[in-house]
Amino acid sequence: MASAFQKHQFTIILAISQVIFMILFGLFAKYDVNAMPNGSEDSVPMATLYPMFQDTHVMIFIGFGFLMTFLKRYGFSAISVNMLLSCFTIEWGMIVRGMLSHEFAEEGKFTIGVEQLLTADFAAAVILITMGAMLGKLSPTQYIIMAFIETPVSIFVEHHVIHTFHVNDIGDSMVVHAFGAYFGLACSKAFADKRQREHENEGSIYHSDIYAMIGELYNFSGKTVTFFV
Repeated sequence: MASAFQKHQFTIILAISQVIFMILFGLFAKYDVNAMPNGSEDSVPMATLYPMFQDTHVMIFIGFGFLMTFLKRYGFSAISVNMLLSCFTIEWGMIVRGMLSHEFAEEGKFTIGVEQLLTADFAAAVILITMGAMLGKLSPTQYIIMAFIETPVSIFVEHHVIHTFHVNDIGDSMVVHAFGAYFGLACSKAFADKRQREHENEGSIYHSDIYAMIGELYNFSGKTVTFFV
């Protein structure tokens, strides 16, 4: 018979993580100077970064969300888990990246602003790409644990690729797309089950392909605008 924790483990783990995130943000985070009432009146950062953030945010929540609906029996779960992982990773990514910053090492605080939200969206993209290789294989609790582990690993790899090896990673093709894909393949291999091969639900139908195409159109337009703004 399942224990009370096993029955409610998803709610418990998610609630505890959110409480921890709120404490960490409250103790160590500060608003960007442009967000403060008496801060800088320079509107250029907001005018340039916020449109990019909007486009990327739509790409994360709608583009990736609907793209994952191609499986005929996993549409609602795909969109729901996509939103869950996006929200969780954006929070966790800002905390991890902030605590690894020079600003935090010198001041004991890290900044939260539009730029940090934008980079957190890209951290979420890594997790969602990995999710694409794990559709239908994990429970929501396991997805959360996967995101909790993968987020700091991806940020660590990104730092060394860009700052140690000085790689000019155009479009984040290596630190986002390739890393997320290979991490997902590794997880998929670890959770592989021969009984799931050629399963009757492992396929698409006409309507699921239509929704997936809608997601891809959002992804394409979001990437195009982000690169040229």
